[in-house]
Amino acid sequence: MYRIPLQNIALKMRQNLNIKSISVKQLIAFYPKMFEEIKRFYPLDLRKDQEEYQHFPGIKEINRIIQDNILNKNNFRSRWDEGFHSDLAKALQVDVKGATGGLVPCTGGIIHLGEDHLGYPIEFNYYVSLLNDFYSIQIVEKGSSLHFEKRYAPNSSGTGTKRIIVSPIPGPYQSLFTEVENYLIANLENPVFIPFVFDTLQLENFQVSYKDCTAEGCFISDAFFHKLFNVQFNTEIVGEINYKIGALKNI
Repeated sequence: MYRIPLQNIALKMRQNLNIKSISVKQLIAFYPKMFEEIKRFYPLDLRKDQEEYQHFPGIKEINRIIQDNILNKNNFRSRWDEGFHSDLAKALQVDVKGATGGLVPCTGGIIHLGEDHLGYPIEFNYYVSLLNDFYSIQIVEKGSSLHFEKRYAPNSSGTGTKRIIVSPIPGPYQSLFTEVENYLIANLENPVFIPFVFDTLQLENFQVSYKDCTAEGCFISDAFFHKLFNVQFNTEIVGEINYKIGALKNI
């Protein structure tokens, strides 16, 4: 069994999911480098159902990248499926399941770590953006959870994400987190870790074509990743959500 002894983790490293909205002005003020990366690819003043959205140069570039890396099956197989992810699996001696979620500008892998005492899976997730070598790592524990509607009101129960580990905290997953991260750093041209805090910040009026977001806007991380797990309002976040955020300011 792979469960972390949470009683040994400082309380400041544990919190429930806390969704916040951020304006473009705030993004520029607090995370100017992130703003520049988003602005390169997305029209922040247009909705995705507007014709001008698809004609924006950055959106055209995203579509070209998806065509070259995802829709071109030979390229996807040689570069990613039998290339990058297979090489990582061999180097670290782990089994990697593909985690590329459709026509999106990212690719990724999932490493199955085991189950908890109730039989729910524990999975190591990593994702690499095809836009700029941004990467993201989380360890996801599934479990029985309340689901919620778009405005975060609980409405039903079922299997959901019970806990997410977002940084290499002490415990049985720390070494694997570090090994995968070191591999990504060594094998990406300009690697930048994207902290989990950007999975909790909704950028006002921001939209991506491959995801239906809430009225408040998509999350900042949606600009670069399409992760194959969902979060609930009561998902527990373990670790430092701002892990390596200092490096982001120096892109």
